[in-house]
Amino acid sequence: MKKLLLYLLLCSPLLADTITGTCKRVVDGDTFVLNDNTTVQIWGIDAPELKQPHGQEARTWLQNTIGQKEVELRIKVKGTDDKGRTLGQVYIQGNQRRISNVGTLMVKAGLAWFDDYNAPEAGLADEMEKARKTKKGLW
Repeated sequence: MKKLLLYLLLCSPLLADTITGTCKRVVDGDTFVLNDNTTVQIWGIDAPELKQPHGQEARTWLQNTIGQKEVELRIKVKGTDDKGRTLGQVYIQGNQRRISNVGTLMVKAGLAWFDDYNAPEAGLADEMEKARKTKKGLW
């Protein structure tokens, strides 16, 4: 029993880094709300605001990708941003059990920029450059 308690105590920080939930509502191209009312900002990207060019397109893409679906959120860097939103990398399970990073998919589709100022370690510069060169989405 003591070994089990020690194991749980040692592993609890790892467990705290992951939240699993269902997307209740998509706010814009990089923000959504889980069923427990947690507002999530996708870490590592910046999508256009709704009134900016491609803002509605980014929101629609995110809605079609995660809306009403179980999503896994991995907290990175800090727990919340300056607006109180939970920051995290968002992963979904797609076809053939393939797990995809939603932020990376959005940058590749040209629907979001790599946020190299706030999240340089997200490492999406190459994906953004490829989207820019092929004139995808907002490029």
